[in-house]
Amino acid sequence: MRYQVNQKEAMHRIVARQEFGATSLSGKFFKYTPSAGRLGEEYKILCEDFEEGAYVVLSYSTPIAWHGKKGWYLVKEKFSVTTSKQQSKIRHSLGLVSV
Repeated sequence: MRYQVNQKEAMHRIVARQEFGATSLSGKFFKYTPSAGRLGEEYKILCEDFEEGAYVVLSYSTPIAWHGKKGWYLVKEKFSVTTSKQQSKIRHSLGLVSV
């Protein structure tokens, strides 16, 4: 399986919680709480959700979504236009917004 994928394939990998890299977006399993990147107050929620690790979706180096012990969590904080588009696509791919 290829690690580097396009944005469309990245959304499939996110839903399946598979590792990937796609330009500025990536998905990885972490056994430890990753760096906060530019994430603000919601980083506390990320830290609380890590028990035995989690699948984390990063935009550049900032966590924007993760699947941990409580299921999926999508960051509400807004960053760049690119990251906002990625957040929207992830919400849609996970069925968290109506089409």
